Amino acid sequence: MGGLPAGTIQLVVEQLVYQGDGLGRHQGRAVFVPFSAPGDTLLCRVTEEKKRFLRGIIEKVVIPSPSRVEPRCPHFTRCGGCQWQHVEYRAQLEAKEGIFRSILERNAGVSSSVVGEIIPAPQVWGYRSRCLLRCSSGPEEGAIGFYGRKSHQVVGLTECPALHPELERVRALLSSTLRDEGRVTLFSEIHLEVGDQGSVRAVLVPSVVTRRDEGVALLEKALPALEEMAREYGITLLLKNFSGELQALHDAGEPEILPLADSLRLRFWPKGFFQVNLEQNRRLNSLVMKLAKDLLKDPASARVLDLYCGMGNLSLPLAAACREVVGVELSPSAVEMAWKNATANGLGNVRFIRDSAENFLKFTGNGEFDLVVVDPPRVGAKKEAPMVAELRPGVIIYVSCDPMTLARDLRELVAVGYRVACSVPLDMFPHTFHIESVTALVLD
Repeated sequence: MGGLPAGTIQLVVEQLVYQGDGLGRHQGRAVFVPFSAPGDTLLCRVTEEKKRFLRGIIEKVVIPSPSRVEPRCPHFTRCGGCQWQHVEYRAQLEAKEGIFRSILERNAGVSSSVVGEIIPAPQVWGYRSRCLLRCSSGPEEGAIGFYGRKSHQVVGLTECPALHPELERVRALLSSTLRDEGRVTLFSEIHLEVGDQGSVRAVLVPSVVTRRDEGVALLEKALPALEEMAREYGITLLLKNFSGELQALHDAGEPEILPLADSLRLRFWPKGFFQVNLEQNRRLNSLVMKLAKDLLKDPASARVLDLYCGMGNLSLPLAAACREVVGVELSPSAVEMAWKNATANGLGNVRFIRDSAENFLKFTGNGEFDLVVVDPPRVGAKKEAPMVAELRPGVIIYVSCDPMTLARDLRELVAVGYRVACSVPLDMFPHTFHIESVTALVLD
């Protein structure tokens, strides 16, 4: 029996790791292999060799893992959106919970006993409520889709099973309309957003082509067909002009989200941030509310600070249960929408301040707030976490979308007297390696 070809190794995949690869071992070194599943026996071609690890790609699945399934999307492995469609959903959850526990324990000293079970997504397909589509002028000119894996080349979509059904419908309509008009390259991006009622808003961002004289004329010719499509199918369609302003081509109403099961209704600004999975956003909000009520001595009299508050996704539910809430957000559009949402929902005990979290904290005194909620972007709150601790709130609730930056910031908070009471991962993004979480800390 002959040996393996040069540069080829055989290994068994032990687990999935953060960033999405499978991990095996060969002669004492870790081997990272994309699109592998725990339990796979693989033949791999080595593509990168370092002193302590290797990277490889699958040449052949010798023995498939019991958790390996057929990917649903025809663009899987080319499109950069998903990493784990080939893994059965229960195994995805097990992997994410294990990754989350390991990162917190290894990097922040958080005991596994305070980490809760991962909250699964109720829908593993059709869950994505917003997306950014790219329009290609490169090798796949005329394609509308997402960037490819580890590249800025656009992968044209024939379908995306992760998108909310209404977004998938509008994606297909826009693709068809723009192809028929031969006008795809007039746009660089298309933002799609859907609310809990199924109302869709699309924002078209013109490309550099439209800045030329002939491009302006072509854009004017394309707009009537787009407006007609929007009217016929009930889509709110906006065009971003060169000064950055949004021009309404057709207004079918603003989408709304329900942050809890009932009562509150929130609007969000075009192209703005809101949680990509609306069902899981409700579970996240419910968890934050439960932790606030369980850990605060008297929630009804509590003063709450919500950093990175956006349009009020967490601030407004908390305002309905607490004495006063102050939301801090740098985006002027988000702050404007937060005020509108507070007024529309009849909440007068909340105010919003346009400022960076770091700058606001510089001028905030010790003991002003009983609870501080921190919901930063993926980079975390490296500067802000120690500043929050200086306020000495009795409770801190940290909402994170990156366990690595979460662990770094928890380490800082624990070092100055806070204790992690519980940390719960949520699966906001099925078929990807991303992990959302809610962590509560109390002052010992």
